[in-house]
Amino acid sequence: MKKKAFVLVLLAVVLAAGLGGYAQQRNAACTAAAIAYLEEQKPALNGAQTIPPDVDPETGRVIRVHAYGPGIGNMVIPYLMNAAEVHRVKAVPELAYPHVFIGDRMSGNNEKLYYSEGRRIFEFTLNKTDSLVFLLHLTEYRAVYPKVREYYTEGVIRQLEKEIEFGDRDILTFRNDSFYSIDIRTRETAEMLFRCIRNCDGILDLTTALLAPEPLPIQINGKGVGAFEHIYAHYQETGQFIGIYFTPEDSEQLRSYVMSLQSFERVDLD
Repeated sequence: MKKKAFVLVLLAVVLAAGLGGYAQQRNAACTAAAIAYLEEQKPALNGAQTIPPDVDPETGRVIRVHAYGPGIGNMVIPYLMNAAEVHRVKAVPELAYPHVFIGDRMSGNNEKLYYSEGRRIFEFTLNKTDSLVFLLHLTEYRAVYPKVREYYTEGVIRQLEKEIEFGDRDILTFRNDSFYSIDIRTRETAEMLFRCIRNCDGILDLTTALLAPEPLPIQINGKGVGAFEHIYAHYQETGQFIGIYFTPEDSEQLRSYVMSLQSFERVDLD
């Protein structure tokens, strides 16, 4: 009896392994087909007419994007290769905004992408990090989705918490008796900056952007990281260089707070 049970268990293990191997091969074939489609789309999308995204007039958030330009393939292909799950489905379900369309055979949103090939539909579930990076790309220059704001702002704040050498006083630098910069060292000033970051009304991926030189009076450990209107950060979790842009109200409050500081270490530049 025990021998029979052992044989049944062994058969079950072998069958499961076989099915698992078949599923892996099938998923690899699905991924290869979708990637081939995106590669084919690059010439077709090169120079394609830009279609402005559809925006919710009440919230200002993007609800629909028609992807264009060969760069979209370069962006999405790694997402498919790193997908958390790949399945064949019967139909594309109702999805949360923002919706994205790539050519006529791929659609979805930042969480799931669907590739259609004849009557077959393949579902790719993006991993968490790729999903949020893609959402930022789809909604740039528009009202920030809450999940994007939380992911990037809280991550940047955690980084700054580790970088700031906290002390008793901030360091203010002056040139010709005029304010030049502040090196944040106190918990109170850091919290003012963190509030501006959390309440931001814009986040941009500037990884490939060519930025002109600009004054950066907000400093961390002597390094300029931003101004009263925004802050820049190398986001370690994704490797992106991002800009976080403050609301006008928070920007003005931060400026007023720094200018009203009574206790600080003063440095005068020649």
